[in-house]
Amino acid sequence: MINIDALKSLSNNNFVKSSKYKITFNPPAAIAYKYTREDIEAIEALTFSVTVPAANYLTYDWVSKGVPIKIPYQKSYGDLITNHHIDGKGTVRAFFQDWHNKIMNNGTNNFEYLENYIGDIIIRQYADGSHEDLDAIATWKMDRIYPIIIGGESLSYDSNDQLSTFDITWSYNILQLLRPSEGK
Repeated sequence: MINIDALKSLSNNNFVKSSKYKITFNPPAAIAYKYTREDIEAIEALTFSVTVPAANYLTYDWVSKGVPIKIPYQKSYGDLITNHHIDGKGTVRAFFQDWHNKIMNNGTNNFEYLENYIGDIIIRQYADGSHEDLDAIATWKMDRIYPIIIGGESLSYDSNDQLSTFDITWSYNILQLLRPSEGK
């Protein structure tokens, strides 16, 4: 069994903290024109938590001589979940609500063309002391992404010292984990 001192010596005390990340939203052109790059950067800064999707294989049971064996047939990824603080102007919620509203025309109840509501999100993880894109130790890129759930927000008179937040669940078609040299 490995002890904590041995673990520290293996890593040179260089563990990665979960708070060392940067998210970049690249919304579809159909809503990007409404927001300046400064607006989007402020929205990115108010993203206080990200759950990177899990990767797994879908399997089927193959039975041979009474003993089932799981056989993989397709790679699958979970949804991306982001958590956001709400700003005093309402820009954060409006940005994501605008994106979400591009999926379906509320007047006709018809779904829009994919190009009208897909964008991409890039998440970069950094080691201590670095926040430069070239120094990212991991980069996840979700292509053809769009918000499928805009979570509710809790409001309470008992919560004077808490910030108002909401979460978003995203669907996407392509997930890439880029090596550090590829994430530029």
